[in-house]
Amino acid sequence: MTLAGPRDSTIGIVGDGFGSALVYTTAVYLGFRPEQITVFGTNGNPVETYQQFAYNLGQTILRSESESHFLPADWPTFSQLDAWARRSPAPLLRSVRRRYNPGVAEILAEATTVQRRLGWDDNRLPVRIGWLQREQEPTPLWVEPPGPASPPGAPGGCGPRSGRPGRGSGHTQRSCRPGRG
Repeated sequence: MTLAGPRDSTIGIVGDGFGSALVYTTAVYLGFRPEQITVFGTNGNPVETYQQFAYNLGQTILRSESESHFLPADWPTFSQLDAWARRSPAPLLRSVRRRYNPGVAEILAEATTVQRRLGWDDNRLPVRIGWLQREQEPTPLWVEPPGPASPPGAPGGCGPRSGRPGRGSGHTQRSCRPGRG
């Protein structure tokens, strides 16, 4: 379940794709608690765009990503996980020779499993952040474009701040700090 409203966060990740899953996972690995991290984005699945691209292209395996993975540390890699699961050194030997090609389904399954177990979606605020704007005030403000993802004053979005328009046509300046909207 996603966040119902804004909160103070130590780390704010703007965007909800592959990169957000990797940054979130790494931050948890480094010792940040999930509740210290907020992902700002409207997409509930960080691998959805890649999944659609792979489907459209008919891609079933990766060409050179045997050392990649969605776990926060440098290991285990897909080839190491595959070797462990199969109880065979064959995937490791193929990886050393740069001949190991993990399947798209395995990569997406791992990304989804890591995302769910670490609570990525539980710490996602479903709003679209257009850009960040630093003000002279001590409280940084988010500036969001109007649109269906986060209309002004919508529940779960950031509340309007003094009704001031942001810099730019049709934009609303909002504070994302609780109690300051």
